Amino acid sequence: MKVICVSTYPPRECGIATFARDLITAIEKVSPEVRFDVVAVNQPGAVYNYDPRVKARLRADDLAEYLDLASRINDSSAGLVLVQHEFGIYGGQSGSHITYFLRALKKPVVTTLHTVLPKPDPSQKAAIRDIVCYSTHVVVMARRAIRILKDAYGVQVNKIRMIPHGTPDFKKVSGTTMDEFLDGYSERIIISTFGLLSEGKGIEYAIMAMPGVIERHPAATYFVIGETHPEIRKREGECYRNKLIKLAKDLKIRDNVKFHNKYMTQREIIRYLQAASVYVTPYLNPDQITSGTLAYALSCGKAIVSTPYIYAKEVLADGRGLLAGFRDPCSLTRKINMILGNEGLKRSMEKKVYAYSRKMLWPRVGRKYACLFKEALK
Repeated sequence: MKVICVSTYPPRECGIATFARDLITAIEKVSPEVRFDVVAVNQPGAVYNYDPRVKARLRADDLAEYLDLASRINDSSAGLVLVQHEFGIYGGQSGSHITYFLRALKKPVVTTLHTVLPKPDPSQKAAIRDIVCYSTHVVVMARRAIRILKDAYGVQVNKIRMIPHGTPDFKKVSGTTMDEFLDGYSERIIISTFGLLSEGKGIEYAIMAMPGVIERHPAATYFVIGETHPEIRKREGECYRNKLIKLAKDLKIRDNVKFHNKYMTQREIIRYLQAASVYVTPYLNPDQITSGTLAYALSCGKAIVSTPYIYAKEVLADGRGLLAGFRDPCSLTRKINMILGNEGLKRSMEKKVYAYSRKMLWPRVGRKYACLFKEALK
C-alpha cells in the first residue's frame, strides 16, 4: 500500500521534519507492505536537496497548490494520506490552507497533531475542528490532549488515538568511546539541553541556575546543544545565543557553560544524552503538549528536571522526574542539586524513565501507526 505523507522533511532543520522521517522509517520496517511517498512542505524561496522519498514539494503559502495536490492524490493509487500538523508549517490564517486540502481529499487521512492549545483563538479553534472533521483518525502524543480536544474544541473523541512520540533504542557505549567524544570534558558533571535554540526554550533560566549548582558541584558544566532555529536566525540572527553567552560571562561561569552551535545528527544527540548526568528542559510555554527532546531523554534513561508544561507533567509523573517552576532559576538549582547530591534518587529516576519509555521505541510506535492505517482503511 502506498501512503502519501505531507510534512516538512529533512534536510529542513525542523523537529517535525525529523519526526516524519523517523516515523516513516519505523512504519516501513515493521510493515513492509507499506511504502511512503513524501510531499515536503517548503517555505517561500527555500530549496532543499531531498532524498528520493520526496516525490513532490508543496509551497506553504500557495492555496492553489494544496488543491492541485489533493486532486492528484485523489487520482493516484495511494491508499491513505498521513499529515503532520503544526500551526507554523502551513499557510493561511492559523495554517488554514491544510484544511482546504483535507476537505478536497477523497482518501482516508490520518493526521498527527503536534500542538493542541488549551486556549485557542477563534481561527486556531476553527482550524483544528476542521482538521478533525476531515481526518479519518487524529493522533495525539499526550493523553491530556484528548481531554483538551473534547473540552476546548468540542470534537469527536472517537476519532482520536493516543500514540506516544517515538524514540530510538539507545545502546550503552564504552567509557573510552565517551571520553573521545567529549574531548576533554569527560571529568565534568554534565547537565544538558538540546534542540533548536529560541527564546521560548528558557535557556537563560538554566544558566542563571548554574552558579548555585557549581557552588556544590564545581565540575558541573551546562551543555547547550544545538543551533539557533533557522526561522529565528533569519529574522534575528544570533541575538538570543549572544545574550546567553553574555549572561554566562556576566555570571563568571563561562567555563561551566558550553555552547555547541550546530544541527546535531542523531548519533551526536545520543552521545550527548548518554554523557549527561541530568537533562533539563526549562521551557517557558505551559501549554507545550509534546517534546521530542524530552522523549529522547526518557528513552536514554536520564534523570530529568523540567518546567511543568503539559507534556512534562504527564511523562514525568510518578517519580520519573522533578519539576521546577517557570522562569525560576532558584527552583532549577534546587532540583538539579537534589539529583546530583542523591545517587539513590538519581538511579531510581533513571530506572523509572527507562522502563516508561519502552513503549515509545520507534518499532512499537510504527506498529501502532500501521494498525491505525488498517483501521482507517476499513
